[in-house]
Amino acid sequence: MFASCRPGPWPCEDHTPETRIKEGSVGAWIEFIKEKGITHILSLLASDELASYNTPIGPVLSASGLQYTNVHIKSPGAFDSAMAAIEVAVKASGKCLIHCWGGGGRAGRVAAAWLVHKHGLSFSSAANAIGTMASSLNVNRRADAASLEAFVTAPSSASSSSSQWKQYRLTKPDQIESDWVKDLDLAAASGFKPLPSGSDSSTGDGGAQPPKQPSHAPRILLLYGSLRTTSYSRLLCYEFARILESMGADCRCFDPRDLPQHDTEKHSTHPKVIELRKLSEWSEGQVWVSPEQHGAITGLMKSQLDWIPLTLGSVRPTQGRTLAVAEVSGGSQSFNAVNTLRLLGRWMRMICIPNQSSVPMAWTQFDENGRMKAGDLRGRVVDVAEELFRFTLLTRPFADELVDRYSEREEKKAKGRLLSQAEKVAGSK
Repeated sequence: MFASCRPGPWPCEDHTPETRIKEGSVGAWIEFIKEKGITHILSLLASDELASYNTPIGPVLSASGLQYTNVHIKSPGAFDSAMAAIEVAVKASGKCLIHCWGGGGRAGRVAAAWLVHKHGLSFSSAANAIGTMASSLNVNRRADAASLEAFVTAPSSASSSSSQWKQYRLTKPDQIESDWVKDLDLAAASGFKPLPSGSDSSTGDGGAQPPKQPSHAPRILLLYGSLRTTSYSRLLCYEFARILESMGADCRCFDPRDLPQHDTEKHSTHPKVIELRKLSEWSEGQVWVSPEQHGAITGLMKSQLDWIPLTLGSVRPTQGRTLAVAEVSGGSQSFNAVNTLRLLGRWMRMICIPNQSSVPMAWTQFDENGRMKAGDLRGRVVDVAEELFRFTLLTRPFADELVDRYSEREEKKAKGRLLSQAEKVAGSK
């Protein structure tokens, strides 16, 4: 993967007919990149920039044998489209060149996004990797973590917004008036400050500066494991979201309807799979709620978890995040599902909090409006939510440090980057 300025001579700032870039002047640029083995072009030029060419640049590049794709970086779904274009080049064993106008901003951001998407780097690590590489080559490639995160987590379509993941919110006046969550005393958890006062400016012993608490609300992804109209795992999931939001968290519940069976060869680019992956990358903590069925979690719950780690390279997008687990059952209280969820969380390198919730005879614990009835079981749900909120605040400033591993540092030294599982398998043959 390479990054550069737009095709043609430099500079060319005016977009008037007299100064438009002529087709003939693009020839040297094309010849140069083809000498470097470039096979695919990902253009990030906006419509006004494309108008700088006397002849449309796409057909010119295609006619020269290059596979050309244009993605406007601010258009809905730009991240997904850009990653798909790079993936096409990778699967063809080709080399992809990403270009914007000057080569410094958008091209670097998309290159960094690929490191996040394919190799599981954090936003800051990916941005730093692009900056370090550019500096070593004495070129300008900017990819700050904030703009990178905004690009990767942007809604997939023009109509998308975070509201699609906030179906748990109450909208009717009578629902809001009778909401038991608003009467909870959650000040102890919402006011939790894991870093001592003044610790963000001095360690007191001359050591390294401890990280500051991020300014945004804790980001919590919630997953549930059934599709029934009256799904008690979904109802419990929504209660967790309301409690966490009341404490100040930004919560998003994933709707698993239309999520395909786990088949990476057929469905890795399915919109619901991409949505789930992006939500996991966005999150800093997660809540998993599954029904217990035949003594285990449901297939739907397992399918969601399988889609998160297995198509993003050797580094999982869940690692270092906090996790709370809960289950609902139709009979007596059981812990089979939560124990399985804990096992999966450990395999996915998550920080699973000590507390958990198991709701027996779930059909007796919710009223006709889908709200959980008062009692010890509801109190435990509040306890779990508070604990997750505190653990997330405690660990998220150290997210990069918590997943910084010796073996991966050694692999980066030897290979220049972390290899995907597929690359490791291919290399062992």
